[in-house]
Amino acid sequence: MRGVRPATDIYLDAAGVAVVPQTVTSIAKHGATLGIVAAHKKPVELDFGGILQTELNIVWAMGYPTEIFEVTDDIVENWEKYAKIISHRFPFAQTLEALELAATPGAADKVTVVFD
Repeated sequence: MRGVRPATDIYLDAAGVAVVPQTVTSIAKHGATLGIVAAHKKPVELDFGGILQTELNIVWAMGYPTEIFEVTDDIVENWEKYAKIISHRFPFAQTLEALELAATPGAADKVTVVFD
């Protein structure tokens, strides 16, 4: 990416889809940090030349390094229990309202956007 880069210092990948780290590594300013807490199930192709030029810091964290698939199975099998974590659900048409709520400290526990 040429031109002005966002002034963002920290990015967080909690989605587990390739486009997130690919986008961050292409737009991040010099010295920014990308934290990856998502479980990527497929390899992610990254431009190491671009990353080197910006000296992007990439940090990893895995809450369940050996139990991730057991935890995932438990979430699938007991979805009703985990659904209680979500405090607000918005249809896709109200995404901006959902983002505003999520950005308001103390206003919500977990905000989700639902695609019907």
